[in-house]
Amino acid sequence: MRTKARDVERAIPVLEARFQRTPTEGEIAEELGLDIADLRRVFSQVSFVHVAALDEMLGGIRAGRRVHARRADRGRSRRRPR
Repeated sequence: MRTKARDVERAIPVLEARFQRTPTEGEIAEELGLDIADLRRVFSQVSFVHVAALDEMLGGIRAGRRVHARRADRGRSRRRPR
């Protein structure tokens, strides 16, 4: 599936340059020798992988913010000597 996904990712800019517009699903499928149902399966797999990767990345960012926020809160709770 990854090979097909890479093929789709490579074909789209080639077709955009050829047509000077965003290619249709039919044009992408034809370029790759796939039927539209197979192309849509590739799209759904690619979308799932991108969402999972984005979720993982954002999860790390959110976790980092929580740690940073806890550290900031600790700093505020300490009173400075007068």
